[in-house]
This record gives sequence, structure tokens and C-alpha cells, in this order.
Amino acid sequence: GSNRSQDAADLTHVMEHSDRILAAPSSFRAPWCIDLISEQVAHAHEKKLVTSDIGLLRIEKLLYKMNMCFGACSRINTTPLCLGYLYHVRSALLVYLLFLPPALIAHGITPFLLPIVTVFVAFTLLTVDQLAAQTEGPFGTDPTDLPLQTYCKSVLDQSRLASQLSFLESDKP
Repeated sequence: GSNRSQDAADLTHVMEHSDRILAAPSSFRAPWCIDLISEQVAHAHEKKLVTSDIGLLRIEKLLYKMNMCFGACSRINTTPLCLGYLYHVRSALLVYLLFLPPALIAHGITPFLLPIVTVFVAFTLLTVDQLAAQTEGPFGTDPTDLPLQTYCKSVLDQSRLASQLSFLESDKP
């Protein structure tokens, strides 16, 4: 009845304050969200809204997995691309592109097609190199980064839906 409605309102109140999460420094947002969810689950368990110990264990296991994913993403984000590797790849590209025109001439490419083929190959290889450099840090706000805001909104919307469904199901006799 009314206690469950109040708890649903409390949970909705917490979720509607997602602006506080977004205002937090980006490196603390995910752990803060996981802690907040964990606190809400503990609160629901204390109020007997989560009555199944198995359900509680499943939720804790999912939170643990979420925390592990955050750790993996954090390691990806903080591991820089080795500059030696970057310089080596770019040097190899330069040497390849310098020797490409004589190799094409030796294989019978006409002087008219030589610049077209060379520019096409150079553009393709340099674009792949640039893409590799941009994927070094996929977590940010650049247009080429992963759409983290969209992912977070999806998780928040699904959490809201799940909380509403669980409260509706618990009101049934």
C-alpha cells in the first residue's frame, strides 16, 4: 500500500536528481551511481520491498559486474598509446608511401594514373592511422567518442521502468 508508494516516490526522487550525478567529476560518476543504487537496494531490502535473498544476491552480482565494467573502461581510458608505436607506424607509412610510386611504375601504371592511385592509397592509409589515434581515448565528448550520455540515459530509463514494475508487482495480493 502506502509504504510502497512512498518508497517508489523516494526511488523516483533519487533518480530524478541525476543532475547531481552529471555535476560530479566524470571519474567519480560511475562509482557514485553504483553506490547510490546499492544504497537504494539495501534500503528496499530493509523495508522488505526486496523479499527474496536470491533476488538481492542477483542485484548485488549485477552491481559487482557493473563496477568491474567501470574498472575496465577506466583502464582503457587511462592507458595511453605508446608514442614509440605511433612514431614507428607513421614512419613505416611514410616509407611505404615514398616507395609506392616507383613500385607502381615498375608494375606498369601509366604516369597519368600514378598520382590518382598514390593519392587514393595515401588517403586510405592515413585515414586509418588517424582513426586509430582517435580511438585511443573513446570516453569523452568529442563527436568521435562513444555516446556515453545516450547509454547512461538508457540505463536510467530502464532503471525507472524496473523500479515501477517491481513496485506494481509487489502491490498484488
